[in-house]
Amino acid sequence: MQSLQNLNSNRSRWRRNSQRLIEKYNADADGSAEQYQKTFLEFVNANNLGVSLFEMGQENTATSGVNENSTELVLNDVDDVIPNPCNL
Repeated sequence: MQSLQNLNSNRSRWRRNSQRLIEKYNADADGSAEQYQKTFLEFVNANNLGVSLFEMGQENTATSGVNENSTELVLNDVDDVIPNPCNL
């Protein structure tokens, strides 16, 4: 969070980066979840924010044995969003 605070402390840099993110969402994102995830992860990585993106899921939702799982979403070497299963 310190990296995000540092980015925010420089108002012109914050506005510039925010505007780039908005423009990228508007121009590149085709509305798919994967494209939005990719755009967000590129922003996080480019600014060294040190935060992760997780996708949560549930199994057996209609029973008393609901099972929750989480998957970290990361970019691979060719900037594809790939799952990185984990246990939280």
